[in-house]
Amino acid sequence: MLNRFPSDIMNDETTQQDVLERTEPESELLVAYLDGELDAQSVRQMEDRLAVEPGLRDKMTSLEQTWNLLNELETVPADKELVRSTMEVVTLTIEKEVKDDEKLLEKRKWLNRLVPAVIFLMFGVIGYQLAVLVGIHQQNQLVKDIPIIRDVNMYKEIDSFDFLRALSEKRVFDPPADNLLSDELPLREEETQL
Repeated sequence: MLNRFPSDIMNDETTQQDVLERTEPESELLVAYLDGELDAQSVRQMEDRLAVEPGLRDKMTSLEQTWNLLNELETVPADKELVRSTMEVVTLTIEKEVKDDEKLLEKRKWLNRLVPAVIFLMFGVIGYQLAVLVGIHQQNQLVKDIPIIRDVNMYKEIDSFDFLRALSEKRVFDPPADNLLSDELPLREEETQL
């Protein structure tokens, strides 16, 4: 019986799991020994262990008996219908996986197109906002310069920048204090007559 535990490896503190963990490598070695898969040195080591370890020898005997019983069993050929249905299931599973992969690939293609479009749109919005800010700044500068622009013909007659600087220092170009809050600039006499 394969589930037998040799008494020489069991004690009061040993659990069944501990025994399985210790005996599984031995079982693998015994199976390899019985199948003739070990090299010459490993075969000699196994035979030396079998000569001195009765628990290991019992385990090998049990495995040998199991092998002999398995060899006596009749080999049944595979049912053609079972093979066909199994192949159909495998084929359907593979087809489903391929379709899932194709769907995932299509989603990735769509995402690969969407991401650059979103980035392009973001840069467009940022560019537009910057243009608006620059335009507002330029408009504010023009509003500040309206008194000068209005009188540009008069200033063309002046030959000296020193004279203009002196006028600027006297704050001649500043709008009157009562018009700072109004939306309309005061009109000169010549403009009202037009």
